[in-house]
Amino acid sequence: MLLAAAGVWLFDAGWPDLVIAGGLLLMFLRSSARVLRMAWRSYRDEVK
Repeated sequence: MLLAAAGVWLFDAGWPDLVIAGGLLLMFLRSSARVLRMAWRSYRDEVK
């Protein structure tokens, strides 16, 4: 977050915030996909 703030100040533009937000979004999506995969496997194993 501090790097994004420094980038906004240094470049006087908002795109560093968007880059950091995009990275955080990718991390969240990967994490949530991993949790959903694990939950689905667990659900399938219980149903059998």
